[in-house]
Amino acid sequence: MTKSERKWAWLSGKKDVDMCVYCKHFHPHYVPSPKIGEYIEVDSGHCCHPRPKLRMKYDLCEHFERKTK
Repeated sequence: MTKSERKWAWLSGKKDVDMCVYCKHFHPHYVPSPKIGEYIEVDSGHCCHPRPKLRMKYDLCEHFERKTK
């Protein structure tokens, strides 16, 4: 699956497609909200395996491991 196909899967809300947002190594980024004390999650984050790297939620790398709930 290409990056653009994963992006459309993310925008469509498909949760069965492997992408960084569903990986246990992915940590999302947040920005301050106009309301004091609140934050909004954005579409980027970082992967911490094996070293920190900037990722979009719909990216995918060779270190992907699906989160377990």
